[in-house]
Amino acid sequence: MKIAEFDQILSNRKDERIVTRLGDMTIADDASVLQLGSDVFAMDDAVERNLASYLKIPSSYLAACPPDFKATTLQFWQREHADAETVMELTDGHIVAIHSPDNLMIPMREVVRVAERVFDPEAEIRYHYMDENRLHLDVTTPQHAVDVQSPVYRQVGDITQAGLRFLAYPNQTKAPSVGAYMERLVCTNGMTTTERAGAISLQGRTVEEVIDEMEAAARRMMGTLDDRLARYASTAQQPIPGNRQAFAHQLAREANLTRSVLDAVMELVNQLPDNATLYDMNQAFTSVANTDVNYATRTRLQTLGGYMAFEPDRIVARCTTCQHPLDI
Repeated sequence: MKIAEFDQILSNRKDERIVTRLGDMTIADDASVLQLGSDVFAMDDAVERNLASYLKIPSSYLAACPPDFKATTLQFWQREHADAETVMELTDGHIVAIHSPDNLMIPMREVVRVAERVFDPEAEIRYHYMDENRLHLDVTTPQHAVDVQSPVYRQVGDITQAGLRFLAYPNQTKAPSVGAYMERLVCTNGMTTTERAGAISLQGRTVEEVIDEMEAAARRMMGTLDDRLARYASTAQQPIPGNRQAFAHQLAREANLTRSVLDAVMELVNQLPDNATLYDMNQAFTSVANTDVNYATRTRLQTLGGYMAFEPDRIVARCTTCQHPLDI
């Protein structure tokens, strides 16, 4: 999908913000619905947790209460703070967040606009995911690409493109992030920098200031892509340090991978020929990220791949001297 086409996906999603007084809401006596004017919203578990958090009621306690007592508890604290200005965030007519107007929430559309301004309209979205709590965009461009000739994968036109990974949390007070991202096109193996390294601080900023800083950070990161691609390509000539099985086990341990994921990686590592390089080891880990693993594991494997791609000398040096674990 071209980045210029992503607006169509966003247009299918209706986001709405309602600012009201807490006292203007009506909580049903059995805590089944929440009403504001003529709008009635089901009090499902997610809405209940949001409202409990906003009213500073332990959600585990509230969940254990019978419906009538739950309603009584919510209604009591609602009356105590009846004049509090309250924001309700809606997606497709469902409540996804209830919070104070002082909480800084970064709208999903603003993050997408950053990507659209930074990239050419023909740039490719390699992966996207969005729900009420997360936006994830991986975008690459042919303007930053390398053809890697590995001793193992002797394939003409084995292109890896580079670009950026955008992460945002539209209904949470959580820092968005922009990092380097690369994808080997023939197999969609992805590699990225850590989310923490690319986090954009929310502290003391407005939404506009956060978005401006995110765009500036994205443009700075774009300026590093060719150097990162060169380091990545060099790994096709870099031998795996020591025993390859021990090396893979150490990386997996530091990335906190489960036994089943390690087994899947080792199945690929054990098939590598004697002349395999750090590039080939990277492909073993990032290939598993494309299998039936959960989102957190996928991201962890791709971040480990980013370490091997972007900091190969550090990976080799630290793995032969047993330094502190990687920040993944």
